[in-house]
Amino acid sequence: MLIGAIEAGGTKFVCGIRNKHGVILDSAVFPTETPDLTMKKVIECFRLIIRCWMSFCRTIIMHVNMLLASLI
Repeated sequence: MLIGAIEAGGTKFVCGIRNKHGVILDSAVFPTETPDLTMKKVIECFRLIIRCWMSFCRTIIMHVNMLLASLI
């Protein structure tokens, strides 16, 4: 399970994800701008983080499957 978080400040925003144990897996920091621009950055930030982690998970699954197949 991954949990997303946003820290919204007056000068910067921090977006990130953590696992169920509280370990921060990825994060990004960017300056606060107009509400529209800032929210677009928040959405894009989470899209990139999710894509990255989905790709990582697919790679791990593929390698585990290859390892299991070699053991049979």
